[in-house]
Amino acid sequence: MEVGILDLLLRTNLIKSRSQGKRLIKETAIEYDNKIIVDWHTVVELKNNAILKKGKKRILENYRRIVL
Repeated sequence: MEVGILDLLLRTNLIKSRSQGKRLIKETAIEYDNKIIVDWHTVVELKNNAILKKGKKRILENYRRIVL
């Protein structure tokens, strides 16, 4: 299943608004599966063992059940 990175961040409650997500992506503070997200139009494939990071401290693992 594919989902936009901003939608994923919103559904997992890592961000409160799309504008906050765009700002964090511009600051390269968002990582998905050990890759830095540099474009807010990015579409990611949901994986069972992928890690979603916001900054240095907020890390989500096994978040797939939250999104679906």
